Amino acid sequence: MRLHFEAVNYRAEIWGNSEAISAHEGGYIGFELQIDDLLTKGENFIAVRVITLLITRDIVIDGLGCDDMLH
Repeated sequence: MRLHFEAVNYRAEIWGNSEAISAHEGGYIGFELQIDDLLTKGENFIAVRVITLLITRDIVIDGLGCDDMLH
């Protein structure tokens, strides 16, 4: 089985059956994961944690701060 993501803005962390399997960084870049080896018979669990760009006065991420406009 393959997981296909068109885009995740900005960072994705992917788990399969409670095991961290991958992470991807880049908001407008698609990616795929082959997960056949992680699947078991019966029910499986997939989780994706998405970490977005937070723009506040105190945080600068990748050089972007509160005064920068994202398009």
